[in-house]
Amino acid sequence: MEILFLGGVFDDSHNKEIISKTKTYVEYAANNFQKKIINGLKECNANIRVISAPFLGAYPKAYSDIYFKGFSDNKNDQSGYEYVHFLNIWGIRNFSRKKALKKAIRNFAECDGDDKLIIVYTPHTPLIQAANYAKSIDKNIKICLVVPDLPQYMNLADNVSKVYKMLKKFDVKTFMRENKGVDTYIVLTEAMIDKLEVEKRPYDVVEGIYQKADTWGNKSEKSVQKTIVYTGKLDKSFGIMNLIQAFSMIDNPNIRLLICGNGEEASNVERAAEKDKRIIYKGQVASEEARKFIIDGDILVNPRQNNSEYTKYSFPSKIIDYLATGNAVIAYKLDGMPDIYKEFITFIEDDKIETLRDTLIQVLNMNNAQTQLMAEKAKVYLENELSEKAVAKKILQLNFSKETIEL
Repeated sequence: MEILFLGGVFDDSHNKEIISKTKTYVEYAANNFQKKIINGLKECNANIRVISAPFLGAYPKAYSDIYFKGFSDNKNDQSGYEYVHFLNIWGIRNFSRKKALKKAIRNFAECDGDDKLIIVYTPHTPLIQAANYAKSIDKNIKICLVVPDLPQYMNLADNVSKVYKMLKKFDVKTFMRENKGVDTYIVLTEAMIDKLEVEKRPYDVVEGIYQKADTWGNKSEKSVQKTIVYTGKLDKSFGIMNLIQAFSMIDNPNIRLLICGNGEEASNVERAAEKDKRIIYKGQVASEEARKFIIDGDILVNPRQNNSEYTKYSFPSKIIDYLATGNAVIAYKLDGMPDIYKEFITFIEDDKIETLRDTLIQVLNMNNAQTQLMAEKAKVYLENELSEKAVAKKILQLNFSKETIEL
């Protein structure tokens, strides 16, 4: 059983360099999801190799390097990930990535073995093209595609150019053609299946992957000050300004709102923090620092509303990260969320700012016993269904016979 993981993962030792060169938002959610899959497979004693074209912003608007030739300092990188080099210019970098990935993957395709699997993380066209290239060399190779987002809805914003939309349309068409070579799927929501034209090919639904936090809930009742935390993209569609507005309507000097991330609303977040000293904006921080903020927080909020078709095909990874801390979680009930999450999350009933404000007040007034009851229910579900090892087992069972797998 030989497994090749093909994605855009990078080791945490490179966080400082990536942040310094990134002009927009670092895709930490995608990076953490990939690392959890890899860790789970290793926990299952799978023989796994990782080839990565790191998910970095494109030159010149989103990243400062015109050519990615690896990271400058690898002495602390113990991951074993193999990073391919590519021209990072917007509009043409996918062609460079495809060429580099095909070159890197060739020896895996040519090596002997009856049970070979390529796990492709996300519907990124160069990745699936490289996997299909390997399959053209060895037709017995299976391809498992992990789909955290549909290609039709990836990297879209309100202010994109006509050229971008044209290239995006071409990219989606190319992906759907390449998608025919995929054998199995891991998707975040059931609704994704029809859009991917899976038909009768095997699949499993995994809305996220749980990684236990270093501490678990148990906040002191005696603590007067409460911290509300948001981590992630600061884009309009993610609802960050709604959260700030709702928070500002609460007349309570003993609460604060801590925000970290970057995006199109960053300047507005900065202005809000200057106006209301209870709002603390940390900017773009490394994933381990963001993790510490949500562990130390009291109430964790995902203010993205359920007001677009996209939410049927989405499950925010931050929800799993939030629940993993044992802290109180507030969110909107997105169409892609299984109903069981009603037991773990305090849902916001409608899109009015006043309702978000009232929900914040409601949870601020909860006692520890109430929040811990919801947290313990979440913990049982996450550990049984979405732990790194549990998800890795699902991937292996989807792609190999019982005789091949020794878990």
